[in-house]
Amino acid sequence: MIVYFADRGPSLVEVQMPDGLSLRRHLRQASELLPTVQALLVVGHAAPASAPVAPTPRPTADDPERPPPVERAPTPAEVPPPRPGTITYNLDGEVLLRLAGSPLYATPGLRVGAGLRFGHWHVTANFRYETLSVGGSEASDDPSFDSWAFGGGVAWAVAVGRGLLSVGPTLAVLSSSVAVNHTDDEIAQARVGVDLHWRSRAEGVALLLGVQGDLSAGSLFGSGRDYNPELPAPPTWGAGVSAGVTFGARP
Repeated sequence: MIVYFADRGPSLVEVQMPDGLSLRRHLRQASELLPTVQALLVVGHAAPASAPVAPTPRPTADDPERPPPVERAPTPAEVPPPRPGTITYNLDGEVLLRLAGSPLYATPGLRVGAGLRFGHWHVTANFRYETLSVGGSEASDDPSFDSWAFGGGVAWAVAVGRGLLSVGPTLAVLSSSVAVNHTDDEIAQARVGVDLHWRSRAEGVALLLGVQGDLSAGSLFGSGRDYNPELPAPPTWGAGVSAGVTFGARP
């Protein structure tokens, strides 16, 4: 379609091609109309038709060719706690300071242990060693004690502050060696008690604090006629505090 605009000023001719292309030119004289239209028609036919650009379809959840979403690694602050049913572990090392009796003794010691936690339940196993030398020499009439205990327990664990607090009953076998001068003997006891621990939830090696107490539930061997009556009886109860480190996966 050709449109011609004539006015007192310069004239305007417009050529609209079938593909929608529109070309315009100004004319100074009416005699320029025909050659200008011919030139515009040549240019319009030579220009390539612009293909319509199809919109990019949005991917849908049902599109099998949809690219997988890019997942960003969570930062340490965004790491979620273990899901219910996840089993976590811990390895512990502690220094003990306990009171035992009677009579009353203060005994230092060491304890190592391991545990598994699932949900709020915490199952532990540990080995404890204590030593006490009351006398200053081998010729002293004061007794010396060495004891080791192997046991475990089941505790209920809850989050408290920035750590995990667990408390529950314990059961252990404790073997004590008692010596006075050059006379010694050994006795083993079953011990029942209560164990309370607080473990920091920091990553890597973290702080561990504890309070323990136990009582003798009866001698397994070395009692009565089997135990040397000339030696003092070993302590039948103990209680103390501990501090150390814990390592493992924590909630």
